[in-house]
Amino acid sequence: MINFEAHMKHIYATILLVLATTTATAQWYVELGVTNSNLSSYSTTAAPGQVPTPTDLDSYSGLRDFSYGFGYLFSLKSKEARIASNGKPAFFRLGIGAGFEQSNLRTNATIHNVAYPNIYNLAQAQGRLGIYLTPVLFRSKQINADGSRSPRVFLDLHAGAAHNLYTSATQHYGNTLINLLHDSNEFNKTYSSYFYGAGVQFSISKYLQLYARYAVDNAFEFTEINNQNNTERYRIYKDKASIGLVIDLSAKRRHKKEQQQQQHHTHQEDIAALSSSLQTDIQTLQARLVDQEEKINMLETEQAHLDARLHPDGFKCLFAFTAVHFALNDASVNESLYGQQLTKVAQFLEKNPKVILTIVGYADPSGAESLNMKLSHQRAEAVKDYLMKNHGVSQQRMIWLGAGETKRFDPNTHSKNRRTELYITTQE
Repeated sequence: MINFEAHMKHIYATILLVLATTTATAQWYVELGVTNSNLSSYSTTAAPGQVPTPTDLDSYSGLRDFSYGFGYLFSLKSKEARIASNGKPAFFRLGIGAGFEQSNLRTNATIHNVAYPNIYNLAQAQGRLGIYLTPVLFRSKQINADGSRSPRVFLDLHAGAAHNLYTSATQHYGNTLINLLHDSNEFNKTYSSYFYGAGVQFSISKYLQLYARYAVDNAFEFTEINNQNNTERYRIYKDKASIGLVIDLSAKRRHKKEQQQQQHHTHQEDIAALSSSLQTDIQTLQARLVDQEEKINMLETEQAHLDARLHPDGFKCLFAFTAVHFALNDASVNESLYGQQLTKVAQFLEKNPKVILTIVGYADPSGAESLNMKLSHQRAEAVKDYLMKNHGVSQQRMIWLGAGETKRFDPNTHSKNRRTELYITTQE
């Protein structure tokens, strides 16, 4: 005789092993439900030569017991296809999961026209394998950029097989309480069943669906032989109403990673463009300074060279005073340190009307490159504003720009690179 239950266990184990290797493409589901358990059939047969005891078992129905479960839904769609489908689950999915139920089965055993009330308190774990179909019922009224409409409501159909294991089982009648797992050799501690159900599923986002469903779980026939060699056959029938969530974590992680990679690529392009622009600006500045240096030699009078000296870099600069230094991350001119020198700069410009002043701001190499570029420009602008507000120097007499971070003035001391340089140039 074929042991059907043993074969079912082997089938479950094989499928579990296969599906466990594909969890990277799975969707999680979690659910809560209320359950009604009762006996769907009952019969008894006596051993040869004996008379069976007439017994009727009538269970009481009602959704009174709670259940919960979780598991995976395996889609044949790739994660990329799920991301691109605007939240539409695959039409066909395989499911594997576990459930936990508490059942209170109330029965009346009628023997020789005498009723004997029985109360069964049962707790069980259940392993489930099934197929899930989710055709689209309704779509969004809003039209997407590609002309499609996102699916919003789906029909939820499912069916499959389950294996059940009792973790607690007691029988109470009269003043007698029996622990069926330990005190009864007749009680089947495991059994197999099949389930099917229907419901609706709602798309909340690309990665999250809410469902509500009604399902039936019907056990395969039990066979128990008691001490009097009577054979009892019966089935346990359950119906369940539940709500749950389907969460597509793998597709969400993949989508977020792709977004981060795209943002990183965009940032890299922006940095490359900024670097190229900065290099061009520096080259333009260097060319302009060289050109202005040549024009200085063509000033009409020696007066234009008064109070000027040669900068170490080869350009004409003002006095022994060549730079305004700044504090860390600061662009404020320290008037107590540089007020007197900047007054001389203004006087020099007044004496030499054909001379204009080029102001170049720098920052030390600490901190972000983009912030240093902005800070160097602010430092040049601070010197320009000081000469305009305190000495009335015309904005047309000055050129100001930021050259970003540098080590050119001192590669070992950051404070000497936080500065604004002043150069003599002439009008075009």
